[in-house]
Amino acid sequence: MLPEVACFLDCMHLGQTSTSRVEGNHHVIKSYVLTSRMDLFGVFGKIGLLLENQAVDIGNEINRQSIIVNNRHRLDVFQNLIYKVSQYALNMLYEQFLIIDLSMLPTVCTGKFRKTFGIPCTHQIRGRIECGTPLELADVHIQWHLQLILNEEAVENHNTIQKDTPRKRILAEMKEKLYRSDVYAGSMVARLKEILRTPYAQIEPPNAVTKKEEDRWEPKTRQA
Repeated sequence: MLPEVACFLDCMHLGQTSTSRVEGNHHVIKSYVLTSRMDLFGVFGKIGLLLENQAVDIGNEINRQSIIVNNRHRLDVFQNLIYKVSQYALNMLYEQFLIIDLSMLPTVCTGKFRKTFGIPCTHQIRGRIECGTPLELADVHIQWHLQLILNEEAVENHNTIQKDTPRKRILAEMKEKLYRSDVYAGSMVARLKEILRTPYAQIEPPNAVTKKEEDRWEPKTRQA
């Protein structure tokens, strides 16, 4: 077996077996940055807009899947997972459930399905059915959860990251100096007014130089 194939069989890839995702992301970025002559600040803003739009789309899809249910998923063994894990994960679980009904269950569980997808396999589903206990949310990898529940430390770190940005740090420093009771505050106000009155000059990228233009400016050596 080829090493690159064995990698996808022995590690958790959650169904992502394609190696061209970078090219797909590059295409999405190019759809926002429509020109090659945009300055770095403009590119930064476009990428920020891209991420905001993606976050909105993902949030809308999570909300949609949180209120719908497929009738074939209404099984006792899945009752704790409905509205809590994605439809994609529920479909894979249902396919594993069908293997039980079709009497195609292998005698020995290799554990590869759960290891690669983070979802209970046919053997685990059959065991829960025989015991009369449904699957729990903890049995499914967090990748497939619709609502991510963070612990207190993770929430605090997330809020810290959201609050601590370069712009907010600069604004906080400016606010502190503006409200100081000394001469420096008045000087800073005057400097800020001057900056605000100065029109913004966009930085243009350098013009591309062709090979012919380079040859024209290079000194020519005499032929012996």
